[in-house]
Amino acid sequence: MKFSDHKLLKSSVISALIRGVGALTSLLMSWVIARYYGAEQAGLFFLALAIITFLGTATRAGVDISIVRFIGAAEGKNQGVRIQSVTTRALTLTIPLTLLASLVLFFAGDNIAAHVFKKVALGPVLVMMGLALPGITLLTVYGMGLQGLHRTVTSVLTLKIAGPVLFIAIVFQVSFAEANDLAALYAGSMLLAGLVGGALFRYLRPINAIGHKISWPEFKDSSRPLWLGQIAQQIMLLSSQIVCGIWLSSQDVALLTTAQRTAMLTPFILLAVNMVVTPKFSALYEQKKFSELENLAIDATKLMLIVGMPVALFMLVFSSQIMSSFGPDFAPAAVLLQIITLGQVVNIATGSANMLLVSTGNEDALKFTYYTGAAIAVIVCACLIPVYGVLGGAIATALAIAIQNIATVTMVRKRLGMTVLPPILRAN
Repeated sequence: MKFSDHKLLKSSVISALIRGVGALTSLLMSWVIARYYGAEQAGLFFLALAIITFLGTATRAGVDISIVRFIGAAEGKNQGVRIQSVTTRALTLTIPLTLLASLVLFFAGDNIAAHVFKKVALGPVLVMMGLALPGITLLTVYGMGLQGLHRTVTSVLTLKIAGPVLFIAIVFQVSFAEANDLAALYAGSMLLAGLVGGALFRYLRPINAIGHKISWPEFKDSSRPLWLGQIAQQIMLLSSQIVCGIWLSSQDVALLTTAQRTAMLTPFILLAVNMVVTPKFSALYEQKKFSELENLAIDATKLMLIVGMPVALFMLVFSSQIMSSFGPDFAPAAVLLQIITLGQVVNIATGSANMLLVSTGNEDALKFTYYTGAAIAVIVCACLIPVYGVLGGAIATALAIAIQNIATVTMVRKRLGMTVLPPILRAN
């Protein structure tokens, strides 16, 4: 495969390396919890984490990608005023919603655990985990802001590495045996990481009087369709864990979650490349350089395939050894890892189609694809998990990921008249 953009290749390699460290750090956190605290405590922790991950997405009101889009466009013009106004608007919108969700979990977590999930032991974990929401919001807003500034390394450090590293470091210094203690440590780690991310963004952003503040209508018009789409995306990714939490034991949740989080190593290159190309997509589209935009999207997919496919193959072949490393209780999760990895193969094969739609103002089309994936996930989970247990959850996750990504490629062709697929993957 030849690349038309060698700068993309260089930037993406750097991004992939740091993003790979981020993916491994997140996996290491899961490994530490599973290995040292067992399947039951790990299951409670992971179930609470899935719940707040969903709530965190809901309370961020769809600002994540809008931040990258607007800051990416403004950074190219060195518009300091506009860049600062984007994060200000984002925090003004999200912080009140985040604090409200934290309060709800703090006061109602025990009741939710007992009556919805039928797991009394989940209550204290959910209460403590709810305190992580403000930190997650801060690190996401500022991490996305750093991505918009093309600060790939500092963005990944903020979004994916700082929090888990702090958490792991503290866990090894203390001796806790309960999942609620781990949840409290996680909340503190996320808050500290968010504050560090904010300091980095303020230090690295351009400071000048150039540009106009982004208006509330402009910001909301971009974020609103993304909000519903991102909620649908989280339903697609997390519904299997949450439905398993309702129907099955916490140990089963631990098996599914560790398999799903391990499979996320497969598309790490997708996330790494997207961090590089998303601001470029926005800039090229604004400049109406459509041919360059399509070539960049195709190059991104080529790079994802070259790096991602060997990782996927490794996951498929050595799934038993990988899952056994979490502990003997996790060996049965090998087949779950294989199934979910197959869904992620489709994900990397469809490249940066999601980010291409967002960067060109086609958020409504992306939202539709997430609705499709979420509907598939919920329906398949409801049908298969009560009958086949965690195996049904893995099938639902893989199927939803695959269908959503295929729908996204179709939307790119329909809306933009472009393809993200290299010639080898195109239908004749």
